[in-house]
Amino acid sequence: RSQRLPGAQLTFLSHSELLPSTSISVQKWLSLSDAKRLSYMAKMLPFYQELVQQLRAYEASKENSHFLPRFEDISVYLRDLNSHVRYQISLWGLPSEDQPEPTLSPPRILQHESTWRNRQEVYLVLRSLESVLCRIARDFSVLRMRVARQSERVASPSGNQVSWVPRLPS
Repeated sequence: RSQRLPGAQLTFLSHSELLPSTSISVQKWLSLSDAKRLSYMAKMLPFYQELVQQLRAYEASKENSHFLPRFEDISVYLRDLNSHVRYQISLWGLPSEDQPEPTLSPPRILQHESTWRNRQEVYLVLRSLESVLCRIARDFSVLRMRVARQSERVASPSGNQVSWVPRLPS
């Protein structure tokens, strides 16, 4: 039997109430087409850019925030990564059916009077962002390996590599 202080109540936010699922089975992940990988990235990055902007605005409203410069850095990195993904999509010349679905609409966060609930949301957003970025890094690794294999197989009659194969940066 647990003992609680009278009136004490801790409510936890559910990850599923706030953010899209980032989990995927290994089999499904391995079977994804290159276009689907890029489309996922193009859909998720703007979603998290908006959430990071909300975190940044929240920190900017605080006096002497130590985290504001970090959120500004994250925002710039996400913007640059999103530009890189868009560039890769254009390089691959993805057909319109493989273009990203409409972007997700991020929820309004950090609207609670309770500092505890706001901190929970910050934690959930950052953990989910970490999961998405890990998946994006793995997806880029898979894409890089596939492009390297393609460029090894595709050669002109003289034996030189063909230059039209999209390349991912090192």
